[in-house]
Amino acid sequence: MRPLLEHIAEAKTALEDVDRAVDGVSLSPVLADHIRKLADTRGALIQATGLISARAAAWGALERIDTMVDADEMVELWGASVAFSDARMIIVQAYLSVSWSLVDMLTAAVGRFVCIEAVGKNRMKPAKMWEHFVRDGKSLPTDLHGILSHGYGLPVAVSYALRNHFVHDGAQHDDQTFFEGAGATFKVSDSGWQFLQRKVFDEYKVSATDTLAVERWPWPLDDVREVLSICERELDAATALVVAHATRGFKLQVGLMLDR
Repeated sequence: MRPLLEHIAEAKTALEDVDRAVDGVSLSPVLADHIRKLADTRGALIQATGLISARAAAWGALERIDTMVDADEMVELWGASVAFSDARMIIVQAYLSVSWSLVDMLTAAVGRFVCIEAVGKNRMKPAKMWEHFVRDGKSLPTDLHGILSHGYGLPVAVSYALRNHFVHDGAQHDDQTFFEGAGATFKVSDSGWQFLQRKVFDEYKVSATDTLAVERWPWPLDDVREVLSICERELDAATALVVAHATRGFKLQVGLMLDR
């Protein structure tokens, strides 16, 4: 699977090609302005790439943290001695927050190309991967929504549920914690697993078959990082599809328009 960064670079090139293609062409002011504003979206795509390295840094911390625990279940974090459970919470929150900031920036940018006007041009509430691309088919062409919801619905929903649970709930629910104890582990507790399944299947209405991942559900419970790794891979693939669909489609439309 090609890295998301490569797809973003190709999208940027496609929009630059559009900009060059209309340069000097006699178009109505309204049409020219419409095309150039969309082509200028490449700036937002470039800006989002900075979050890829931030996400990688957070993931690196996640991979190493359980190897840094001392005999008292403490970890040195930014020069301070912190309980492993606290460090685990901070780093998982950071990883999920950066991951979804990346996705949100990209979908907000390309939503202008593929979503209905009420969503694509809504700067106060721009297009979101879960809300507009996967869950709600009213904002997208039927073909794109069908591929995203049934090909990537499960990993997107799982990642979205985990992001909300860690960032908004502090990974606490019904006086229970998401992890199996406070020790140096990333194992999901039984109550945490049940909470996640209720969110994904009962509330979000996703099916266990709504995925292209080779890993069959249920995914590993002994280490939530394995689940996060699957989600990152599949969420990147879904995001790359959306970015490519939007920018390549736009380039094709402009090319056909100018082929007279």
